[in-house]
Amino acid sequence: PPPLTRDAALIERAASDAFGSMAQSAPAASPSARRPPPEVLEDAPELEFWRSDGWIDIWSGLPLQPPAEGTAASLVRAALLPGTNVNFPQITEICELVASKPEDAPEAVKLLVNAMRDSSVPFRKKLKALTITNEMLYDDRSLACFRAAQGLQQGLSTLRSVRDTGLSNYVDENIRMLATEIDKVVFSEGGASNR
Repeated sequence: PPPLTRDAALIERAASDAFGSMAQSAPAASPSARRPPPEVLEDAPELEFWRSDGWIDIWSGLPLQPPAEGTAASLVRAALLPGTNVNFPQITEICELVASKPEDAPEAVKLLVNAMRDSSVPFRKKLKALTITNEMLYDDRSLACFRAAQGLQQGLSTLRSVRDTGLSNYVDENIRMLATEIDKVVFSEGGASNR
């Protein structure tokens, strides 16, 4: 590397001294001290995208391709948006679209699996993904897509033991219950026939 100018050398030394002394003198952070400040808590919908795998894909140069309108994936995407609620008619429409257009299943399943396995996704969104997934498992083609999805089993394993999400004990219990049920149906032998 080229030699540093006097100013650059002073700046580098000052930064090294400042950060070096901070690293040496800083006590180990307690778990509560590692929590983000209130303005960036998990429920901040405006930050959800920046924490997602989608942002990483865009940052790395992959093009953003939202699902085509009228597909099961577009309905899943709309259902998972921050500030939305999932209701039975929406879930029924998603399931009916997947049953009538099996080619829609892989993209819809990918969106759901990404929501369940991505550690930066808020738990409210994970609960919506779990709820939709649980109903989609009645369709054998959807079930096959979930079985083939990378990272689903690890994501479900994490969700089966989740606690203190900040939503409520009741919601935490529902997340654990749905993750356990989905894991049983998708990954147990004869799981689909148990339904």
